[in-house]
Amino acid sequence: MPRSTVDTEAVSVPISGSGLVSPEFAIAGARELAIVAPVLTSCQAFLQGNFDTTSAGFVRVAELDGQGDFTWTIGPGSNAISAEVLKPFEFGRIELDVEQAAAREFTVVRKL
Repeated sequence: MPRSTVDTEAVSVPISGSGLVSPEFAIAGARELAIVAPVLTSCQAFLQGNFDTTSAGFVRVAELDGQGDFTWTIGPGSNAISAEVLKPFEFGRIELDVEQAAAREFTVVRKL
């Protein structure tokens, strides 16, 4: 029986201590997508998507059922989510609603 191989790519996505939005990260070609949050103070995170890297084109991504923005509530500590709502886009960003005391690094994992 032939074996299939799955390529997995993990990239660090920083958010500065005084910042609320990460730089863009690639999504294109992902069969599965996950985001791992570092230890944070309590906050909510939103996901933004775009079809190119033009900053003005990024928009918050809605829940799959269309009932508002996709919202990820992160309590004290680290957390992880499946980010399937971003798969239609070529690029994504992470937006926080509260500045953190220091820079934080998220990890975005794509299975290709």
